[in-house]
Amino acid sequence: TWRLSGPVPRETQELPATIVHRFLHTVELHLRDHWTIARYAAEVGVTADRLNSTVQRSTGRSPLSLIHARMILEADALLDDSRLQVAEIAQELGFNDPAYFSRFYKRHTGRSPNRQRRDFASRGPAMRRSFAAWP
Repeated sequence: TWRLSGPVPRETQELPATIVHRFLHTVELHLRDHWTIARYAAEVGVTADRLNSTVQRSTGRSPLSLIHARMILEADALLDDSRLQVAEIAQELGFNDPAYFSRFYKRHTGRSPNRQRRDFASRGPAMRRSFAAWP
């Protein structure tokens, strides 16, 4: 009777590149929600340990580090290209406390959000980041 039964399906593990891709996509969708790594892992369909190890091995950075870097990129874009107040930017990025956002930003960049805005404004147009300047 063993010949009548089909092959036993094995659970296949997702490829690391797929996990990383799904994680980064989920970060883009939920960046402002301030999810925990465990929540991202559940959304991706892996354990938090598997997400951490896979992302670390694939990118050389932890998932939290990638989330924070993406948050800083978004903050920079809003600081440089909008007239929103820092408190409004904090709210836009999901921070309930503008002071906490300012501390977060300074911890990751070494400068305050207001300093970033002043430094950006003082640069000439040729020194500003632009998609047109990309190779």
